[in-house]
This record gives sequence, C-alpha cells and structure tokens, in this order.
Amino acid sequence: NECLWPGPIMRLQQGKKHGLFLRGAEEKTNLHLQGLNHANVWKRSDWMYRSVQGKDNLLIYEIDLEGKKMVGGGTHWYHSHLQDKAWEQVREGAFGMIVIDDDEEGVGTNDPNVLEFLNYREKILILDDTHGGVKKHQNNFVANGQIESIKEEDNNIGVLEFVSDEWYRLRILLVSVDSHRSSFTLQFTEDSSCQVHALAHDGILRFEVPKEESSSNYYLTTGSRLDVAIRCNTQSDISINNQIVTKIKIIQQEDATTSRIDATPFEGCKDNTNTT
Repeated sequence: NECLWPGPIMRLQQGKKHGLFLRGAEEKTNLHLQGLNHANVWKRSDWMYRSVQGKDNLLIYEIDLEGKKMVGGGTHWYHSHLQDKAWEQVREGAFGMIVIDDDEEGVGTNDPNVLEFLNYREKILILDDTHGGVKKHQNNFVANGQIESIKEEDNNIGVLEFVSDEWYRLRILLVSVDSHRSSFTLQFTEDSSCQVHALAHDGILRFEVPKEESSSNYYLTTGSRLDVAIRCNTQSDISINNQIVTKIKIIQQEDATTSRIDATPFEGCKDNTNTT
C-alpha cells in the first residue's frame, strides 16, 4: 500500500522463471526491464505495447531465466516505458534496481573467499535526481531515495556503513531526468582512505575481474550501472560532479551484519595482487 521512491529492489535468480505483477493506477503505465532485453528472457511486446490502468487491474510479466545463462548475474534496472509518459513517470519514482544473483558455477572461480565476496558482501547505492531541488537538500541527487535509515538528519546525504579494511561489492545505479546533462562523474575520495576496483559496467562483468588498478573516478550516463569492489579504512565520501551524495562511515566489527573477514574480490589472496 505504501509507494516507494525509488521502487523496490527486484531480485531474480538464474535458472528460474519469475512472475512480475504490476498493479495499475489512475494513469496508464508499464515497465521496461533494462538489461534483460536479450536471450528471449522476456517478450519485447511486453514493454513496447502493453500497459495497465486502474487499481483493480494487473499486468503480468513472465521473466524466463530458466536455461538462460547470464554469466556473473548482473546489476540492471527497471523503469516506466509508456510512450509520452515515461519521463514524467520516472521523475515521480517509477524506477528501481534489478539484481540477478550470481551463479557460482559461472563466475570463473571456485575460490570460496571470492564467492563470499560476490554473494554476501553487497551494498546498494541508487542515485537519482528525479526529485532534484527537494527542500533542505543541497544536492540535485538523492541517495537511496527516501529510506530514512540511511540518511543523515541534517542534510539527507546517504550513509553506507563499512567495517574498516573489509571488501564490499557496491552495486550502483544512476538515474537522471535532467535533459541538459548526458554524462556524470562519480567520484570517490582521492586519497588512501579507499581502494575501488571496477567489477562490471551496465550489468556485464569485465574481461578481467576486478580491474587490477584502483580508480577514484568513473564516468556514467543516465541509467548506467556500475559494480565496484571497495574497501576503506577511514571515513570517505562519494560525489557526483564534485557534490557529495554519500558518506562512507566506518563501524566496528561487532556492529556489522556480516562476520566473515576473509571475503575478497582477488582470487587466491586477500589483497589486490591477483585477479580472477
């Protein structure tokens, strides 16, 4: 009954069929699952021609991942795709992240520490300017929507909690409805506080995972997805075009929700001296 902005995270499993039920509202709408257009995962006609209207009506999508190999899973997104209405509906929150879980047999390694990292050390960061100009917000972009538990009370900047020197898989989605900007620079604090290595771009794993060199700057367009391996030893910031959107807060191990400290993106070791 409660509308979320952005929409809920949609989690899918490889090797299974999924049913997605979209309830109608006063205005016609539909969904496009960005990144799932290939391999006959779902019908093109579902998002090109079908729509739903009225709260008593449902639009049912069949998402077929049974037998469809999507190596490395992926970070994707969904959004309204109704002709002449998509921009307006996305601006009002009709979008969200899709996560397709990794298939442990398809990521190119059996290293238990790498699999632990890929599957159980996840953080989510959804950045959007669909409500740019929100009162009391100094930034066009908002981190993870209106989920109050990850916001600072004074300025609504998102907060991600990391245990010092532990690796995390950070899934990032950037959504912009600003027709005057086509590209953005995502920036991590340029000092020794964090190591950041690219894993995947737009839901597709790099040929070499992770990228051996750490990088502080990443160039994204609207609808871009980026997966990175990141670990920090002190508080740090994440910015878009030099404006802070998220703070990384360092917490003690006993306060963390995960307990393994040997999870790593680097095969055969705990440091960035090897790649999978």
